[in-house]
Amino acid sequence: MADPPSAALADLDARITRFDQGGDRAAVLDAAAHQAALDLYGEVVADRVGGAGVVRVLGQWFLRHHEAHQPGSAASSLRAARMCAGLLRDLDASAVPPDLHELLNGQPDRAAAAHATAVSLLEQFEETGDPSRVVAAGELLRSVHADLPDDHRLTEAAVQLSSALLTVNADPADADVLVNAGRAALRADPGSTDTVNALAWALLVRYQLAGAADDLREALELTQRYLRDERGGLVAHVAVQRAEALRMRYESTHVTADLDQAVELARAAVELTPDGHRIADPVRQVLATCLVRRIEHLDRADDLTEAIALCAAIRPRTAKAGPTKAMWLATESALLTRRGQRSGDLSDVDIAVALAEEALALGAELIGVRPIALTNLGSALALRYILRGDSTDLPLAISRVREAIAATRSGDTRLAALHAQLTTLSSLAAADGHRGTGLDEAIRHGEQALARFEPGHAQRITALNALGQAHRQRFMAEGTTPDLLKAIALWREAAATSTGNAGARLAAARAWLGSALRLRDLPGASEAATAAIRLLPIVAERGLDRAGQERRLAGVAGLAGEAAALAVHIGRPEHAVELAEQGRTVLWRHVVQTRGDLSPLRAVAPDLADRMEGTRRALTAAADDPGAAERHRRLAERWGQLLADARRLPGLGTFLGTSSFDELRLAATGGTVVLVNLSPARCDALLVRPDGVRVVPLPWLRHEDARRRADALLGATVDLRPALVSMLRWLWDTTAGPVVAALDELDGPVRHRVWWCPTGPMAMLPLHAAGRYSTSQRVARRTVPDRTLSSYTTDLGALIRSRRARPPVSPRLLTVGVASRPGRAPLPAVLDEVRRISATVPGTTTLLGPAATPEVVLAELPAHPWVHFACHATQNLDHPGESALHLHNGDLTVLRLAAHDLTNAELAYLSACDTAAGALTLADETVHLAAALQLAGFRHVIATQWPVSDTVAASVADSVYRRLLVNGGLRASDAAHALAETTAELRAKYPDQPDTWAPFVHIGP
Repeated sequence: MADPPSAALADLDARITRFDQGGDRAAVLDAAAHQAALDLYGEVVADRVGGAGVVRVLGQWFLRHHEAHQPGSAASSLRAARMCAGLLRDLDASAVPPDLHELLNGQPDRAAAAHATAVSLLEQFEETGDPSRVVAAGELLRSVHADLPDDHRLTEAAVQLSSALLTVNADPADADVLVNAGRAALRADPGSTDTVNALAWALLVRYQLAGAADDLREALELTQRYLRDERGGLVAHVAVQRAEALRMRYESTHVTADLDQAVELARAAVELTPDGHRIADPVRQVLATCLVRRIEHLDRADDLTEAIALCAAIRPRTAKAGPTKAMWLATESALLTRRGQRSGDLSDVDIAVALAEEALALGAELIGVRPIALTNLGSALALRYILRGDSTDLPLAISRVREAIAATRSGDTRLAALHAQLTTLSSLAAADGHRGTGLDEAIRHGEQALARFEPGHAQRITALNALGQAHRQRFMAEGTTPDLLKAIALWREAAATSTGNAGARLAAARAWLGSALRLRDLPGASEAATAAIRLLPIVAERGLDRAGQERRLAGVAGLAGEAAALAVHIGRPEHAVELAEQGRTVLWRHVVQTRGDLSPLRAVAPDLADRMEGTRRALTAAADDPGAAERHRRLAERWGQLLADARRLPGLGTFLGTSSFDELRLAATGGTVVLVNLSPARCDALLVRPDGVRVVPLPWLRHEDARRRADALLGATVDLRPALVSMLRWLWDTTAGPVVAALDELDGPVRHRVWWCPTGPMAMLPLHAAGRYSTSQRVARRTVPDRTLSSYTTDLGALIRSRRARPPVSPRLLTVGVASRPGRAPLPAVLDEVRRISATVPGTTTLLGPAATPEVVLAELPAHPWVHFACHATQNLDHPGESALHLHNGDLTVLRLAAHDLTNAELAYLSACDTAAGALTLADETVHLAAALQLAGFRHVIATQWPVSDTVAASVADSVYRRLLVNGGLRASDAAHALAETTAELRAKYPDQPDTWAPFVHIGP
């Protein structure tokens, strides 16, 4: 730098003058100007070039930059100013101005000056990524080794040097040096949290590079011991090291509590380190990394938003180059890749690729950074290939992961995951016909990954799945059956790995299922399907937020039907019923389990029962608090642990678990439950009766036809009638007709009592109204309403629960009416409907208009076993949990209603549109208002499958209540009969208008 840019120096000098004369802090805090100063300073310090005038301007600039910041911050600028003062003294002592001369006081010794110079060099490395700065700093510290104290390796320069060396070389030997020095220094000064911080950091780096579990344990113990100061306050830099340690332990155990605690500690550390603090950005980097891991596990949108916001806030503050900049870019790339994976937004993925490429360019010579940038680039390219199909992206992704493997040391704990990633990408390339894809090489990498993960390691499942994919792909390419058998064995182990990610376990079970079917091994396929069904409650674990649960279950739609169909095919219809029950209404069963009877446990372990009781109360409270998501997840994990403890007790192995067929058959007391099972392979009606199961094959019912009909019903907004007439005939011909014929064979040509329990898209269709309707009296009645008394049930367990004995209650009716709501059409018949019901049912409590707020209604429900809603309602097809009754000044959503446990509730009447419609994406979950009220405790629910006019709704409600009134009191057990008789009258009046009389359904016994 013999002739530095004069314009840059002149600008810096002018800004110094503005600060000195006018106190213009902005002049010396300008980021671009400061970066220009840093660029010049790097050349001056590292190369010892530049005249006295250059050094003077730089020294005064850095001093002003330090002074313009808050006290205690911008320490690096003060060190740079002191460094320039020393250089200027060496060049020309007479040229040192008074302000810089003051910085030289108290620093006469060579060792201290060397320390300051080394710090400056290492800060320049952080700014530029130039390894020569690290080499120079190391040589400088070694030159004054004898003049420094014994623990000199723990001075600021020594710690920074170790960090830089690890970034450049990723050599465990560099961590060894710092670990040994740290232990010695801690023995000499046990109270130094700076020493604890350095030692813990070194232990964690060595653990990551060499995989010694003792290092991780020591770091965890050390950070726990020094986590708080003598006043009980959190020590920020120790907290952030503990967060890193917990995050690393989570990666081998998948204990979510570790991850939650890591995020909590990192957030607390961020609060303690405001912008400008020397460790502010590293602390935020740790928080972002912990959030990335939790996003991978829980897929929470709020975590993703928070992490991306962190990156957006930090990016402008980072230098133009250097390892810190590269790591932030790599982290942001991973986050945007994840967001693109969730949304399918290619713009996110394009940016992720660009950021990873920039990170790679900045970290090209840094072994501690390069593999991470390569890995993230490979992931982003692979996703872009999947979304866009650009043939160049996948080979490039494979190439980048190969480079990452080559750049990673053999003992690094991250190497196994890289081998697994290469195996997965190579299998994908082979499947898509890319030339030059070596499946043998992919299998070798998969075997290496598997060998590195001990049984029980949480990430072993990744290697098992990847290797299974490679073997399956080689079978596809070469027809080698042993490869497919090997794949099945790998997937079987993955599905059974309890410490693995639940989604990966389910993917393994489904891959096993598909391969068993390819081999025509139907018993094996059924075993795989059973394993997959049993994983559903874990995949949609109660600790996830609702959106995450729904997204995961939507991704496995139809699995229950497929599993049940396989069981039927191999002659196990009772097992088919069990699988259909276990694979549906997963979300509702979480709630049911939490509300389960604890008396069997209390009889043998009262203390454990008390803990479970307390936990479920806390879970209920947390579910009502939108801001308690993390607390709810921790409580959910605690519930799971307590439940596991209970099931280890003698005789309680199935405590609060799934029901066997012997228990499920009780649902059919007094009739037949018709479980309509839909799958692409075959469709059947399983007639569940107290004495067993009768299988009725439905050869004319096809999954794709049912899906098309359901789409048509949900999409019909104006002309519903023609679609309904055709649909009711089709439902009779394909489904209801064969069922009625089979029931006639069993019970004779009587009017049969049935409860429809359809699966998949059939859950959206009006089976209760199926038929070939004719006005001719000479034509035999071929309709469901004529041949059966029909009700619905969401699942067999719900029907069993609705029949349980309860103490007698006074049939008090609460009537809720909202005739007008801003933004919605008025409902003029609502007022008349409410008045007529109140006149029919003595003692009715009425909430009309402004009185009918959600809060008031919820407060009244416990005292009213009967409730009638006359208002608007909507079914949210994208987020069915948000479907709602629209009351005054607010909504009662599905989730809000289902959160209540109304133990003495009898009948809920929903005189509103779409209250039993459901959503096609989650058809097997039956997430609608009627199901929510049944879950809340109502034995009987009357609802609608599509929109109805308020006039018709009012007329039907009046008729039903008149039929339910017996000797001056309401009798809920007559609900199915009352509704059937009412709709029969309506059908007689409007025989060619099924849209008028067919939407009304009864759910319950």
